[in-house]
Amino acid sequence: MLANAFGGGIGASKSSKNVSIDTPQKASTRIPAPTEDAEVSTETILTISSEYAALGHLNHCPSGMYLSPSTESLLVWLGVLFVHQGYYASSVLRFRLTFPQDYPKQPPAVAFTTDVFHPLVSQADGSFSLAPRFSPWMPKDHHVFDVLYWIKAAFKKPALDKLTERDCLNKEALRLYRESPPSFAALALQTSGLSQSPSALFDSDHPQMGGRSQGGIVFRQMAASELAKLRKETSCGQALKALFKQPVLETTPASSSVDEGPTNAPEVGVLRKDFVSLLALIDNNVTKFGMSLKPPLTGAGVVKSIQGVSADLGTLASCSLSVPLSAGKAIRKEFIWTAQEVIESIQGLVSGLLPSTDGKEFITPDDYLRRVGSVHSVLDKVRGSLSADNASAVEKRWTQDSSSLDDALRESKEMMDDAEDDKDGDGNEFDDEEDEWGDLMEGGGKMSAEELERTKKIYPLLRMIVLLHRKTIKVLRNSSNIDLDAALDRSGRLVASFDDLVASLAPTQEPEVIKTGIKSVLVWVKQVQTDVDMERLGQSLPTSLKLEDATKSANDSLSKWFTTCFEQIDKASRDLNI
Repeated sequence: MLANAFGGGIGASKSSKNVSIDTPQKASTRIPAPTEDAEVSTETILTISSEYAALGHLNHCPSGMYLSPSTESLLVWLGVLFVHQGYYASSVLRFRLTFPQDYPKQPPAVAFTTDVFHPLVSQADGSFSLAPRFSPWMPKDHHVFDVLYWIKAAFKKPALDKLTERDCLNKEALRLYRESPPSFAALALQTSGLSQSPSALFDSDHPQMGGRSQGGIVFRQMAASELAKLRKETSCGQALKALFKQPVLETTPASSSVDEGPTNAPEVGVLRKDFVSLLALIDNNVTKFGMSLKPPLTGAGVVKSIQGVSADLGTLASCSLSVPLSAGKAIRKEFIWTAQEVIESIQGLVSGLLPSTDGKEFITPDDYLRRVGSVHSVLDKVRGSLSADNASAVEKRWTQDSSSLDDALRESKEMMDDAEDDKDGDGNEFDDEEDEWGDLMEGGGKMSAEELERTKKIYPLLRMIVLLHRKTIKVLRNSSNIDLDAALDRSGRLVASFDDLVASLAPTQEPEVIKTGIKSVLVWVKQVQTDVDMERLGQSLPTSLKLEDATKSANDSLSKWFTTCFEQIDKASRDLNI
């Protein structure tokens, strides 16, 4: 089956074995002027317009998804999702986003206009449940692209495994998924088959199309000869599209996933040398690639240059996936994520070079030069920062976790400072303004005097935990009997628990929730006490490891430092009756 989708929508595409999709026209970033939506606020109009425009940015619109605003209403977007893997593989699913008039205070509603048998999709009206991902909806943190990524994720096994009956609109589908997977798979396959039937794709009077404007997202059947002619006429553009859509790290076999790897492979030092050399080669070839592809794109001679860069990216991805498990999970993930970052930066350049059918350029020469410069910046950064071994990779990510903890600690301090300022002042200056946290937490407003005192008692514990985390990695990486990857996983869990604890300190506080959060972060402290072998610590304590002024005069051994830190954390937790 051959098809072509024409329209002014925004999307990120992948090939489909049943339907091929091409968007030769420039993606419009304009929302239709309001017609019957006269009561929609200016804030809502600006928010919806800016979020639609933002979907044109790299990674803001999920791959395999296309969107276009309805011609009938400002508040309606129409979309198509191509599902490529899992139970719903090869499905072509149409859906509709409807924004409330007070968006972004309330979330958009999502409904599938294609018949879909899925636990989160109502069989009555196609409504799609956002509850598993957005409970509650937080206007300052959640955006349309978050909703779009959740729609796509909901059709994958990890999301299906985590669904609860409370959040599902089709409880029978959930029951079959849990109790009779073969039956569920058969019904999902039926969804796929019906969604890609010629009548569903091309008939304007099909039930899934009836009464609903498609906003320009229309499929048209193409003869094989017509498609061949189009490809011949746009060979350069097609080569660019192949590079732009290259799913190098997404279509690798399951045995080469991020958390797995080859059992027999060169040493990581050899792979790192090859990887850095490939980055240098790509840097050089991108320069040649850029010189040959300055807009407007002309001539078939540039195809060879494009294919060369594409081959370089494939080799880079292969090299990253060759890092063996024996080298460590952290270093393996860093290689893969680095390759993905390079690929995405080049795709960002290429996405702006694809010509429209009228010959106009997608980007200006200045923007083109900026994108080329951005690719070189990424290549320079990753070449200079790639870790040499797993211990270095763990320490790098540990440092990132420490920064996250610092941010959360600073947040808790700012909450106390705001409450103190409010208490010391006349309390009138900000009476009519919404507090930053008030938008996110039920109740809102400033801390009460009781909540402020409670936070002050907890803050020293938070501070000591942040300090302990920052110093711990310097000991763990030099310990031969510690699983650094496992320690890093625990560090990630600490960051999540710590963020939740700090969030629970915002008004209106719930003491039991706070107590649960404190217990959660103390689990990590207990594990660190197990990991840190006090008898094998270094003899002297470097200046960078010393505590602050209150304890600088104490014994400066590393062992004494950790002993003091654990004692202070224990005392703080006992003072809180934890």
